[in-house]
Amino acid sequence: CVRIDPDAVYLKIEGIDDRDAAEALRRQFIYIDRENAVKLDPDTNFICDLIGCEATDDEGNYVGKLAEVLQNGACDVYVFRSQSREVMLPALKRVVLEVDVINKKILLSAGQMKQVAVFEDE
Repeated sequence: CVRIDPDAVYLKIEGIDDRDAAEALRRQFIYIDRENAVKLDPDTNFICDLIGCEATDDEGNYVGKLAEVLQNGACDVYVFRSQSREVMLPALKRVVLEVDVINKKILLSAGQMKQVAVFEDE
């Protein structure tokens, strides 16, 4: 049994049979193994698989390692960090050309990055 509201998720968890047991789990993270995870569309990835991917642009320039994914509701924002800077990019198909989570690689559009990126020197 699952109910999702805008600010909460309500679950029935096996072995948690009363309100006191449920209350003890409030604000805890729930981890789901791959076997029981939802099946994703072909162009969709779990955030945990994206974190740590090395990004380059289609001109061969190193951008950084994906350190964080900000979820603001409208569009995810990828935060890439290198030794010299931080780059924030919207996770749009015109910006993110290829994602290879097996080899931990992301290919970005250099032209689109110039239009939409936020750069911060460290």
